Amino acid sequence: MHLARLTALICLLAPAAWAEDAALVVGNARYAELANLRQGDAVVRAARALEEAGVDAQVLRNAERDEIGVALRQLEQQSRSADGLLVVLSGRFVHSDAETWFLPVDAEGASLVDATLSAIPLSTVMSLMTNAPTRAVLLLGTDLAKRDPVGNGLSSGLGALEIPQGVTVIRAGTRAAGAILSDTLAKPGASIRERVSGDNNASVAGFVTPDLAFLSDEAARDAVEPAVPQDDGESAERQLWTRMRDRDSVDSYTLYLDSYPDGLFADEAAERLDALRDEPFADERRAEEALALDQAARQAIQRDLVLLGYDTRGIDGVFGPGTRGAIEGWQGANDRDRTGYLTRPMIQDIEEQARRRAALLEEEERARKAERARAEDALWDETGRGRDVDGLGRFLDRFPDGRYAAEARERLSELRGEDALARDTQAWNQAEQANSIAAYDDYLRQFPQGRFSAAARDRIAALRQDSSENDAARQAEDQLGLNQITRRAVEQRLAAEGYDTGPVDGTFDGQTRQAIRRYQQSAQLPATGYLNQITVVRLLADSVRRVLQ
Repeated sequence: MHLARLTALICLLAPAAWAEDAALVVGNARYAELANLRQGDAVVRAARALEEAGVDAQVLRNAERDEIGVALRQLEQQSRSADGLLVVLSGRFVHSDAETWFLPVDAEGASLVDATLSAIPLSTVMSLMTNAPTRAVLLLGTDLAKRDPVGNGLSSGLGALEIPQGVTVIRAGTRAAGAILSDTLAKPGASIRERVSGDNNASVAGFVTPDLAFLSDEAARDAVEPAVPQDDGESAERQLWTRMRDRDSVDSYTLYLDSYPDGLFADEAAERLDALRDEPFADERRAEEALALDQAARQAIQRDLVLLGYDTRGIDGVFGPGTRGAIEGWQGANDRDRTGYLTRPMIQDIEEQARRRAALLEEEERARKAERARAEDALWDETGRGRDVDGLGRFLDRFPDGRYAAEARERLSELRGEDALARDTQAWNQAEQANSIAAYDDYLRQFPQGRFSAAARDRIAALRQDSSENDAARQAEDQLGLNQITRRAVEQRLAAEGYDTGPVDGTFDGQTRQAIRRYQQSAQLPATGYLNQITVVRLLADSVRRVLQ
């Protein structure tokens, strides 16, 4: 009996006419070694509605592994030209953290080895269904309440599924699965989401739109008024070529050339086939393009990658070599194929990792500020809270932008007198205007403990830095394309962190450079006094999205 059924299924692999839609329905209720499943074969009875709607459906009841394998190979052939694909699997399932398997009725057990050797992995089924994106529906019927562990890292029932782009997955109880198949999937224009939302025994995930239906209204008209087959061989070739060109994949062009090796479009198919083979990740590129990411979404991804430590060479919404390299770096670090192209789950993972990284940086920044505050309090107490000029000078050298800095300067001014303060300020203004090592040295000779002595020393150190490093740092800041509004926002954030930037006017003068340099030193970044991607991200953390737009 088994041999007869298997032979009949193998005959299905003979060349057949191209179908608009193709379906595979498997309903397993009676298992040889496992407990039977009530209503597991309800989908088999419901499949008659598919046949009445004109869908080319393979229907198996209580199927063994070999039968299911033959049927899947037939479906794979059909998927290369079918407009829509429907797979219905009703029966018992087991799952691990990474995979879910459908059990045939001849499964000898439910261990990890049994599942690997005799069960059908759902990842393989879903991969096959990507041949018909947005018209690929997988209906899974089982005992939804069954979640018993079976050993070796396996549990009974359905696990988490990584659903490919364009595939719709419906989970339902066995009885509900049969009803959904007959009253929705086999009905032209019937909304899947509307039907499932009203059923407590079903849920839908993956590709879902409000009006998503497996059978379109056009399918209903075709069922009532079937098209007259074309006898013209050239017309049939053109129809196949149109479908294969629209799919634009290695499999589609290979199928066309296998069917028409000397056809009207053979040269074009061969040329496109060579191009796709030369591009190793063409499918991944098309999958990312199907996401239709706008500039804002791309910028958000770039900001998240920079926050995670991957240099995109700009946050401009353009996925150039820098961004592709950053994506590959993230993929390699997260055990993904290094394609350089993103899927929706990857984008969600990057966003979540960046959120956690931003929170961690914010916590680290709070800890640094708390430690800095403790050190400042200790020195302020040690110097007698500004009772003499030397103590105030020591404090301002260490914390020129500290919480007590304004008070320290006020007391220092009182101790030195207004004239000394005026001479100090005038000399500093002259040094700033000249902005040279000699000018700042002259200021320090006059006022070694002056109000701006620490700033003068910083300026001298900055001017003595290697000119090539300054040029590189300046170019890195220029590449950020910061406008006046963004520059003011940076100054405001520095001021909020306790760094004296001078006037908040969007102009990065010497005092602003000093504040940037001091922040970089505090954050253990290269202290150039110029902004780069990582400085902006570390400075702005959670508000980086708003500031860099």
